[in-house]
Amino acid sequence: MRYQRRLPTLIVIAALALICGCVYPSYDGDEAGLEEQQSVWQYLKVYSIYRERLPKTPGSMDPYDMFRVINDSLRGGRYTEYVDDRPGGGAIFNPNTKFHHPQPLTADSSTMYFRLPEFSDTALEYFNISMRELSRHPNLIIDVRKNGGGYLSVTDSILGELLPYDTPYINNRYRRYNNREYAGETVEETSRTTTRNPHLLNPDGRPKRLAVLMDSESASASEILAAGLKDAAGAYLIGGTSYGKGIGQVIIKRDEPERKRKRLSITFMEIWGLTDRTGLYHNVGINPDPVPQEIMDEAAARWPDAGSRYVRELYCALKMLEPGVTLNPDDGGDTLAAKLRAVTNTVYGAGATANATWRPMCAVIIDEKDLPGMRLSGE
Repeated sequence: MRYQRRLPTLIVIAALALICGCVYPSYDGDEAGLEEQQSVWQYLKVYSIYRERLPKTPGSMDPYDMFRVINDSLRGGRYTEYVDDRPGGGAIFNPNTKFHHPQPLTADSSTMYFRLPEFSDTALEYFNISMRELSRHPNLIIDVRKNGGGYLSVTDSILGELLPYDTPYINNRYRRYNNREYAGETVEETSRTTTRNPHLLNPDGRPKRLAVLMDSESASASEILAAGLKDAAGAYLIGGTSYGKGIGQVIIKRDEPERKRKRLSITFMEIWGLTDRTGLYHNVGINPDPVPQEIMDEAAARWPDAGSRYVRELYCALKMLEPGVTLNPDDGGDTLAAKLRAVTNTVYGAGATANATWRPMCAVIIDEKDLPGMRLSGE
């Protein structure tokens, strides 16, 4: 009976293969394995930006063979894979992530600090709640240190509030599903642009003076934000060289009434900066801007221990935005130094570090039920 229920599906798969000019050798496995092979093959041919690495037919390959052939590993982690195979059952975000409201750093509140620990729906909620407060101040420091990325839609939304409408902020090349042709297609080099009427511009309609704090764990969506604000708004990039992930993934949810199949992660996008300054940063990272030596020396003299890196970088970012601020040489009366230390301890103190537990990613989520009529492309 089970085979009879699956027979129509297998017939459709075979028919689609013939329509596309593909003849599949027999699969050395059971019926369920054949269906899974065909499903994964179909999605890879439609969405993978590296689909040319696949052979013309899957033959007896199982999905793990296909993932190995795609070979989009970065720093030991493969990005075309089953999401559910990852440690922790494929959880995307750490449920214990801490979120914080923006903090003024100077007495006149001209510079605000805002920490983005991830690009999740929750992070966007906090950002939206904070916009009214952020809008009142001309300078903004955005902290994406230890931020492994998240949803591309969230990144787009945040950049859309910080940059004027229709502003290009990153280059990309990607695969998408054409629901008229029922097949995949490649969108060649193009720029992503903002699509919102922003709330966080200065009164003159220009972007705020911005600084982005980043480090070696700032990855993927964080790098899009850093590169976009650097190229489109002249933001200062302060801290360390970023992770270097210039690819994005589509995560396909394949829920069925009868059984739940594993979610697929497929690299569908290549990403690079608009200018030579950010450029092709995949597997390389985006370098921070140089900070004048006298500022670095001043920060090092006040916070000399290795564990104070976060507060030193925060001071350097503030100094780049407000060159006139100074640290009082009297430790006991230095309210600015105390403020910077307090903000840093709140965000990065014991038990407060907020970072993603998943592999760094910039993802788009798609439900299989929203892809009616998909078939293999004829490429």
